[in-house]
This record gives sequence, structure tokens and C-alpha cells, in this order.
Amino acid sequence: MWLTGYITKENSPKSKCGEVVRSDDNTVNVFSSVEQSNVKVALPYGLYSVPVTGENSVIIPTENGNVVVGVCNNNSHNLEVGEVLLCSAGGAKILLNNKGQVLINDKVIS
Repeated sequence: MWLTGYITKENSPKSKCGEVVRSDDNTVNVFSSVEQSNVKVALPYGLYSVPVTGENSVIIPTENGNVVVGVCNNNSHNLEVGEVLLCSAGGAKILLNNKGQVLINDKVIS
């Protein structure tokens, strides 16, 4: 993945982790060693999300300022290795499980 290549380069600026302390439509404020305001969120094309307050995020520096590139997975949803979960703060979720099933809000879709 491009991100892994970017943050593991020998001379690359180091990534940081920090807690999201404010979110709005386009940016977040993140507290790591200091509060960073109006940090943009970067995601793959076609995915759009704004992390909720309290999430632990990953921040990388770029030539245009810092960006949040994701949140740290604490596996609070008890996923098995290889499973994928898409969820919202409102509780909606789509699970691709290791049995080859798609579950939308816990209902198997065939």
C-alpha cells in the first residue's frame, strides 16, 4: 500500500497517534503532544468518513500539512483475522465474514 511505503522510507517524517478532540464536515482537531487544528482526513478514493471524537487516529506529515490517514483498530468488534467491517457512529454496519457471508445490521444477505 502506498501509505506503508511512504511512512517506512528512511528519511520520511514520522507518523504520530493522537486522540480526535473535535470533528466537523471536513477536518478534525487531534491531540498528540499538542493539539493540531483543522487537520484534513485522507482516505482511498470513494471512501468518505470523519472520525468521531475520542477515536485514536494516525497522523502523517505532508508538504501541505498533517493529515489523518485512519484510526487505530482496537478490535472492539471482535473481528477474526481476515474479516472486514464497515460501520457508522449511528450503529449501521456491514460485515464480510470468514464464512463468505455478508451481514447487514446482523442479517445475512444472500
